[in-house]
Amino acid sequence: MDPLHDRLHRTLQARKAKGRLRRLTSQETPFQSTTNSAVIELSSNDYLGLAASTELKEEFRNTIATQTTLASTGSRLLSGNLFLAERLERRACTFFNSAAALFCPSGYEANVAIFSCLPNEQDIVLHDALVHASVHTGLRASRCRSRRAFAHNDLHDFQSQLTKATREITGRPPGHDGIVIVAVESLYSMDGDLAPIHAMLELMQQINPDARMVIDEAHATGIYGPGGRGASYDIRYDLAHLVCARLHTLGKALAGTGAIIICTSTMRLYLLNYARGLIYSTFASTPTLAHAYASFALLASGRLSDRTNQLWRCIKYTSECLLRLPGTSAFIVPAELNGPIVPIRTEDTLALSKYLHRKGFRVMSVRYPTVPQGEERVRLCLRADLDLCVIDNLMQTLLEYADLSSNITSAKL
Repeated sequence: MDPLHDRLHRTLQARKAKGRLRRLTSQETPFQSTTNSAVIELSSNDYLGLAASTELKEEFRNTIATQTTLASTGSRLLSGNLFLAERLERRACTFFNSAAALFCPSGYEANVAIFSCLPNEQDIVLHDALVHASVHTGLRASRCRSRRAFAHNDLHDFQSQLTKATREITGRPPGHDGIVIVAVESLYSMDGDLAPIHAMLELMQQINPDARMVIDEAHATGIYGPGGRGASYDIRYDLAHLVCARLHTLGKALAGTGAIIICTSTMRLYLLNYARGLIYSTFASTPTLAHAYASFALLASGRLSDRTNQLWRCIKYTSECLLRLPGTSAFIVPAELNGPIVPIRTEDTLALSKYLHRKGFRVMSVRYPTVPQGEERVRLCLRADLDLCVIDNLMQTLLEYADLSSNITSAKL
């Protein structure tokens, strides 16, 4: 008898009974964007269609050809501070017009680095209820004793929470003050909606000018803002100082790897001194950095503008098609699209995702605990390299599923 193994098995069986067991799926079949392919990928974050592109492969080959070693050989603070990392960070500073930038091996690790060491025991962290899991991981590892969620994208609740937190902090005795740190995503990965960042910053300016915001631009980098600089890049000048850090991942629209934290020089040095994941881990390898640099170089050089325009044409066309779909009890589609993420709410996510897959569309069902209970959905992701006829076929397939579901319901009645 192995008590540990038995406990793990029981836990997995309980999750399986609830229909929540996660498994890896094979991707031996190449997923394509045209109607000629066996399966069309609609669950990928490769929004600009760069992952298999000639441009990215060529940029990667050119970048790695100049390197002399494959391994970083150690922590970045020891022997692992490869020149290519500093070159990437300097280019990011220029592109984002920032004082400093810090590369992290993943967006998850970047958020953990920020939220595990920036807040202290006297601070209050306010975060959107749907903020990424990595923020929660970081906060749980931090000294912060007070972290509070405000209703998703709800300005009224945010104002109320900010006012309460500000009064709490200002009412403390001298030496026990702290600050309010706000955590949001610019584009939310599950709902595909944009945060009201400007309105939130205006409230912070009015209620607590000392509060600071951290913005995760993971799903907006390469798509929003001038030159793909993100949805928060063009914040009004008088509000920009309220944003203390922005996180840009390279592994989604840019089809790269890793993430870049845009911040001040002081914050960069602080993270290097206190972010344990950066201190006590072997740094990224040369191929990883070459991949990151190559994807970012395509963005910074302006070579992705055509792909961005193609993506927005696809988003606009899909939005128009969704509006023309007749009402159905089988699923709920968004009234409008703010970007490439299309959440389709349905009670039976597995049935819809399996039906779409049989019809040649690879989509994933998203269930609790990834999303709150009662908000399960099938999540579609649009890409720049999708033919519009694929969208037409998708809409027809959704109509067929709605008719099939209606017939099944009628037969049960």
